[in-house]
Amino acid sequence: MKSHSMVMLRRNFKHVARNPAAVNSDMTKGIINRFKVMDVSRSAILTGRVIASLLTNLVAIAALVGVAYLLGFSPSASFPDWLGVVGIVVLLGFAAGWLTVSLGLAAKSPETAGMASVPLGGAPATGDVLAALAWCAGIALVGYLWASATFTKRA
Repeated sequence: MKSHSMVMLRRNFKHVARNPAAVNSDMTKGIINRFKVMDVSRSAILTGRVIASLLTNLVAIAALVGVAYLLGFSPSASFPDWLGVVGIVVLLGFAAGWLTVSLGLAAKSPETAGMASVPLGGAPATGDVLAALAWCAGIALVGYLWASATFTKRA
């Protein structure tokens, strides 16, 4: 994997690492209880957290690439290659978003939830695209199911 895609992946993981503490804080401070009395779908609360994280990552990656171009970055990759890299980064952000939301729901306090995402700091260096897509889809599905089940029990 090229260094520019590794920078985007690291940026993605750095942002998603804040999700568990924020979700756990919402659960322990009563924000979720306020949503329960409103006409808000249960799934919308968790999905909103993941989508907001994904959009923030997209803006940050666009700024990162824009500044790199302004500083003279001249990639050898074609436009479809760049779309593929951004697609993988977005899919990985989506998968990590659901996993970190479920870690935050499972933790007992915001402090322990903040430590739950530390193992996510690494990123794969090489690999097959189809395997990466399958892993991302699997992680997202497991994270979503775990988050939904935990949220139903706790909220």
